[in-house]
Amino acid sequence: MPRLTRRALLASSAAALAGCNAVSEPTELPTVTPAPVPRGRDEAIEALTAERPPRIGRDVAVADDHVPASRDHLRRVVDRTARALDGVEAGGDDATAREVSSLRIDVEDLRAFLDRRWDDPLVALDRIRERIPHAGHALGYALALRDGADAEPVDPEAARADCRAYFADRRFACADPGRLLVNAVAAESRLRSVLRQVERMGIPDPDDRRDPDAIAARYRHRAHLRHALEDARRLTVAGSGPASEREPFAAALRRNRARLRRAVRTELDAVEEPSKTVGNDDSPARQQVARALVDLGREAEWHVANSWNAAERNHDAISLFAAARGLVHARAVRTAVDRTDPLVDADRVSFDALERARGAAIDAVATADARVDRPLERRLLGAAAGTIRIADYRIDSAASGGSGGGGEGDPRARAYARYRLAVAIPGHVADAASMATERGG
Repeated sequence: MPRLTRRALLASSAAALAGCNAVSEPTELPTVTPAPVPRGRDEAIEALTAERPPRIGRDVAVADDHVPASRDHLRRVVDRTARALDGVEAGGDDATAREVSSLRIDVEDLRAFLDRRWDDPLVALDRIRERIPHAGHALGYALALRDGADAEPVDPEAARADCRAYFADRRFACADPGRLLVNAVAAESRLRSVLRQVERMGIPDPDDRRDPDAIAARYRHRAHLRHALEDARRLTVAGSGPASEREPFAAALRRNRARLRRAVRTELDAVEEPSKTVGNDDSPARQQVARALVDLGREAEWHVANSWNAAERNHDAISLFAAARGLVHARAVRTAVDRTDPLVDADRVSFDALERARGAAIDAVATADARVDRPLERRLLGAAAGTIRIADYRIDSAASGGSGGGGEGDPRARAYARYRLAVAIPGHVADAASMATERGG
């Protein structure tokens, strides 16, 4: 009977969970992880990025009983594991005794975790969900040690089918479509993340009744899937509003999504090529910024592609949000391209121009953060803060000897273009949110 693979699996899966269950929100551009920056980098860049952009809250509604219920589920799994370990025969071999001792440490660690608290209920839900697969794995292994081939058989495929059915069977009845969409995006992204993790790890053959690692993996996946599905259901209900005020929104969601996609195409078609917006007598810096802004339009196309891909998997809230995000991005690109820019009149974008553009971007986002209070608008506004962070990374990377995050042209010009884009984004979130939440035909 293998004795080391369980611990190795738990260690390796912890790394996978750290990536998956951090729950990147669904329609963001791929996260850019800054490379280590060597000491002695340009002090001008360090000063430029010293002030952090505002962090826009996720504003997901969480019912008062959701976190306690999630915590209780984890506690039940942990308690069942402890009882199973109490039933393992004390006269087993040394290897079994070591496994039992290791599992008891797991149980104590999980019980200590159950005492932790977080101010943000959504963070609490995410942290608890991260521990559920570890608890399920420990339970399955404990049962395998106690019962051997007679351990209760479980098949995670049924739980996976329930998760897929959740995506396919919703009517999106709600009192406030904007509130629902914010919660439904959170629900879908978290459940999608767990499904992807299970798919990557694979489900062992249900007929394998003797391998404790296979038994543990089946318990792990079933517990993880069931917990994630319950989280998704509760988040969706919390965003739906009072039952007496709910009205169907599914048909309107599909109409709005199609309308938003068409609007993105219209906006991008209206963005003129740099050769038409800058002349040969314009400065090289101005020409580079104009080209960078037009190139940024491709990211709006990425959002639309994400919308289509999500729709094919019945991730309808993610799909609608991606289309709305694409429209905000496309209109912001067009606005930034159309505005004249007297700061860029040299051979290369200066640090002074970068500093002013970044300051304007932070001011624009901070002002909008204080003014905007509707959930979906705030969710869309988060793109502006994210755009500043991407620009910061790219100019910082270039100053440290990197490529500046890919793309052609001067990294300063590309960062400058993103700062201008961030200034323009807040002016378009309200209209995109309105188009996403219309109920009429």
